[in-house]
Amino acid sequence: MSSENDLRQRKTANPKEEEPPKTEPEPIDHSFKFVRDEPTRVEWEREFKLLSIVKAFFGLIALNLLLSYFITGTVFWGSDSKFMNPRYLKYIASDPFGHGTRVFTMDELAQYSGRNYDLNNRGEQQILLSFNGTVYDVTENPGSYGPLGGYVFFTGTDATRAFVTGCFKTDLTHDLRGLDPVTTAEIVAGWTRFFRKSPKYWKVGTVILPSVEGQPIPEPCVKGAPQPGRGGAHHGGDKNPGGKSHGGDHHHGGKGHHNGHGN
Repeated sequence: MSSENDLRQRKTANPKEEEPPKTEPEPIDHSFKFVRDEPTRVEWEREFKLLSIVKAFFGLIALNLLLSYFITGTVFWGSDSKFMNPRYLKYIASDPFGHGTRVFTMDELAQYSGRNYDLNNRGEQQILLSFNGTVYDVTENPGSYGPLGGYVFFTGTDATRAFVTGCFKTDLTHDLRGLDPVTTAEIVAGWTRFFRKSPKYWKVGTVILPSVEGQPIPEPCVKGAPQPGRGGAHHGGDKNPGGKSHGGDHHHGGKGHHNGHGN
């Protein structure tokens, strides 16, 4: 018993002997050391080369645009394009996925007549016309479609029949009944191509045309301009692929309306 008591006393008398020795923590190195391994170096060089190529590409584009501007006065070497028109770019940027899809009523379209256009304060104003149910922005030509223009009557409405017949007083309607279907189809197709491809005008939507069912067929035009394709056509002064023009516009297929129809 005494030996066991002596052993317990010795163990309790020196408890510190069983504690592990204390060590001082190692100091933290706050300095930053970047070691570039081989894969990282290769990736960095690849990215640097790609960036240099991109910079060179856009630099060549900028140089080309500048040279074109100083030589031809345009940034695309004299070529016409809607995408060179700030108004068109602003228009598509305002609604990238919905531009050209607005549906107008005839009353809404009438609000965009060239008669309402203020030549002294153009701002955000628009001049719109409808051809065969498709509405186009023709604001770029206020000389023809503005309040003092000779073809302002085309704006704010759909006067497809007058485009076909040249009767600018009696045929300001979308009603094409009574006209020769072959000639009418050809002229309508030509003007549709023209408005679609024109660098000055663009589609903004469609219009809900009133039904002509039950309405009398328009009377034949007897005092109007020569029919399209019968002699020189002129409408505002711009030349066109067919050598004729209509309302300051390029016309198609050599057909068009005579200037000063007397109608």
